Amino acid sequence: EPLLAPQGRGRGLTPAGEDLVGHARRILAVHTEAWLALKGARVGGRIAIGTTQDFADHGLPELLRAFAASHPRVRIELRVGRSLELGSALQAGQLDLAITMRHARSPDEAFLISEPMLWLCSDKGLATRQEVVPLALLDPYCGFREAALNALDAAGCRYRIAAGSSSLAGLRSAVNAGIALTPRTRRLAHSGIVE
Repeated sequence: EPLLAPQGRGRGLTPAGEDLVGHARRILAVHTEAWLALKGARVGGRIAIGTTQDFADHGLPELLRAFAASHPRVRIELRVGRSLELGSALQAGQLDLAITMRHARSPDEAFLISEPMLWLCSDKGLATRQEVVPLALLDPYCGFREAALNALDAAGCRYRIAAGSSSLAGLRSAVNAGIALTPRTRRLAHSGIVE
């Protein structure tokens, strides 16, 4: 049976080719399952992972998917919180791993990525048209909050806290509404929120 046929300027799968692709995927899945079984994928137990909301929304789902595929019997316990709280939980032995944000790392931490702090606002631009900078900030203690207030004070800019929240969802809502700017990394920028 021919597997490929002319299609436009290239070639495409014939119905027989599409059937073979389905069989090939199943063969590869069984092969992967066997390989993982020999490599220790039968290991069970649990792992407690703490992460900030920033990483829980962007980046962590892909890592969890890969981990679950290679360790299908391990129960993953997730804790989403703030960096300070997660660091304390890690030190207390309540977490096996914590993915947090820091200004600088301590000797017992692994540095993964560096992301600059950005000023983010609604693409509608309402908050940027005001003389006094309206801010949406996480409740204390937050490194972004402290850095933003210090930067504005150093620049002599007038500001007011227009919205406060204990979660990134609250910040997103205030920024999307156009009532405030917020300091964060590019991870918070998405539909409607821009630099």
